[in-house]
Amino acid sequence: MAEFFKDKDAKLRPQVKTHKTPAIALKQLNEGPIGITCQKISEAEVMARAGIRDILIANQVVSKKKIRRLVELARDNAIKVAVDSSQNIEDLTNLACLFWKSTTGD
Repeated sequence: MAEFFKDKDAKLRPQVKTHKTPAIALKQLNEGPIGITCQKISEAEVMARAGIRDILIANQVVSKKKIRRLVELARDNAIKVAVDSSQNIEDLTNLACLFWKSTTGD
């Protein structure tokens, strides 16, 4: 895939769901993708601990606990999250602001 996309106006973001292995994800990134895609927060946390900073979480993040983990992960990483409703956008925004303020004092 990396070879196919080298001359295209598109950027890859491989899904780590099949291997769930940071070493393989790092090898994939060395071939040119801009980041990786994870299904869940827990997968993203593992990849971030391995030094991968640009991560898309493909599934909605909906619970307060998971949104808090998302905020923590986003402190030092370029995190993107897929959403499928305006309500999820509002929840993410409101809870992220609340959690951010509670940890920074801002």
